[in-house]
Amino acid sequence: MERIVLGMDVGTSALKVSAYSTGSKRVILSRNVKYVQEEVRAGVSRLSKYMDMIVQVINEFKETYDVVCVAFSTQMYSFIVEDEETLVYQWNVPWEKDEQTAAIIRRYTNISGCPVDTLFPAYKIISAKRQGIKWNIKPYGLQEAIVHSLTGILAGDYCNMSSSGFMNVKEREWNEELLQEAGFNIGEMPKKMIFNEVVGVIVNPAVKEGHRIKVACGLGDGPSASYASKDISNIAANIGTSMAIRGFMKNIDHVDFGSVWTFAVDEDTWVCGGISSNGSSILDHYRKIKMLQDWELTPSSANLDISYFPWKNGERTPYWSSNLKETIVGADMNFCKNDYMCAIFRGIAYTIANMYDKVNTVIQENDMICMAGGGVNSEILMYYLAGTLKVKLAVLRDFDYLGAYGAAYAAAEAAGESPMRNQDLVKIYIPTGSFEENFEKWRKYADRFASLYEREGEA
Repeated sequence: MERIVLGMDVGTSALKVSAYSTGSKRVILSRNVKYVQEEVRAGVSRLSKYMDMIVQVINEFKETYDVVCVAFSTQMYSFIVEDEETLVYQWNVPWEKDEQTAAIIRRYTNISGCPVDTLFPAYKIISAKRQGIKWNIKPYGLQEAIVHSLTGILAGDYCNMSSSGFMNVKEREWNEELLQEAGFNIGEMPKKMIFNEVVGVIVNPAVKEGHRIKVACGLGDGPSASYASKDISNIAANIGTSMAIRGFMKNIDHVDFGSVWTFAVDEDTWVCGGISSNGSSILDHYRKIKMLQDWELTPSSANLDISYFPWKNGERTPYWSSNLKETIVGADMNFCKNDYMCAIFRGIAYTIANMYDKVNTVIQENDMICMAGGGVNSEILMYYLAGTLKVKLAVLRDFDYLGAYGAAYAAAEAAGESPMRNQDLVKIYIPTGSFEENFEKWRKYADRFASLYEREGEA
């Protein structure tokens, strides 16, 4: 039987799996498996939704291959609630702002690596405790719960646990004072591991002969994709339901933690990046209500006077505010549908560019950026990105599986291998500069609107 390791990208809607052969030193196949269970409610799922599929996939691969190690690329920013069943509160669960909680979180921003935002578990958990919500909240998230379910060992990697907001990322230690605010203590926290080291072996009885299979944590979903593509570029972007840009760095002395997030990776590496809540979900919304049919659009003839700001869910990098609102300006009755719909695409592209410029101030990468996520399939979006960003845009053959690839490489390293990143670069978009001037106009508007909405929200 061929000897393989498995990398599993545990996403919100599907499990993506990549199998890396230690003999041929390449990823030999990738699969996308939809979960059977639905969400309990918006942003909340049963842990069994993920574990049932993970166990099923491991068992299926064991029938054909000698599986020696598994590692994971999990959703970040989650936490676990134990009730009658184990529930995962995901990154996208709706959450109300709480100014008193924000004030507590703000005291530790200079060491947590996390801007003040409801995205991060520390904010959600402390605000829930302050409001007297009687949940049995556990001091860990999805990655640690998966590793614990498989191995019996409660452990997580530095990167994923940094994203909770409860760590001092400079010292790579738990922030004891903030843990106390949440009602936790250091003694109950998960064991801190490097993403590509062995936690233990599978003891879960649902996995056939699982005791032979090693388990490593892997990285969070975005950093895992960056790890997979780091030989191409140190910066990678994901254009999915939400959007993110991040890269690795060896020195964080110059980073403003209130502007971009920064998480520990290992003894001398951090990953730094930005995230937007508004991505392909915005385009999908307009497609669903039949306003947007991509094949009808002609971007080359669209009027550029319309500026669209896709802030349906507020905005994170670079504004970190839930007060921002979806906005469109510069239009009148003389504009046609093509003008409006192309403006929506530009708004998404400019959001990515705005985020890239913020991240690139701390991670210098002036040549190329790796692109991943379903949005890469849109030639219209890529056309606008190539006209806005000043770097080449690289598309790898399996760009939609980069998170699973990164987890597979981590699993291979945990198994004692030195994996080869034999990824085909299938397309490069050369920067054209066509929309740089229009983007600068959009960004000035964006800064003014962001300031206006923030003042209104505080009034």
